[in-house]
Amino acid sequence: MSLRLSVPIMFSEFSLSDLVQVGHKSQQDKIRRMADDKWTDEEVRYFFALYADEKKKGNRPRSGMNLAGREFIVNKFEEKFGKRWIWDRFKNKVDISRKAYVKFKKLTHNRTGLVYDALGRLEMSDAWWDQRIAEWQGARKYKTKVPPNMDVFEAEFGAV
Repeated sequence: MSLRLSVPIMFSEFSLSDLVQVGHKSQQDKIRRMADDKWTDEEVRYFFALYADEKKKGNRPRSGMNLAGREFIVNKFEEKFGKRWIWDRFKNKVDISRKAYVKFKKLTHNRTGLVYDALGRLEMSDAWWDQRIAEWQGARKYKTKVPPNMDVFEAEFGAV
């Protein structure tokens, strides 16, 4: 006969980020929904500037930002915008931004003669667009609008 002991966990020993990372599915869903919240261009630019600075300091060694870098970014962001967000929201923004960058680059990769208008949108003939849309349906949304902050994403994800 085996004896099972139940030991209570003292939550005061853990930070909120520890609990969220271990969290239940409902917490993970909540984090996912938070990533869909709108960011202003100023917030995105400021966050990616902080992110790049922390990379230069060595706080993003290989797979992701270390704890010192995360805490610095969260605290600086709160100081500037008065918003206390958990790290997962910032990580989601990096992931979503990388995907948007890769999609746009898929459209423009190895294309010659690309022309951009004053707003940064691709200004190409309808035949060119029809050909791109036939190759990839996702190209349709870039015909009339440019992804915001592409210059910031180029600096961060340029080697992708």
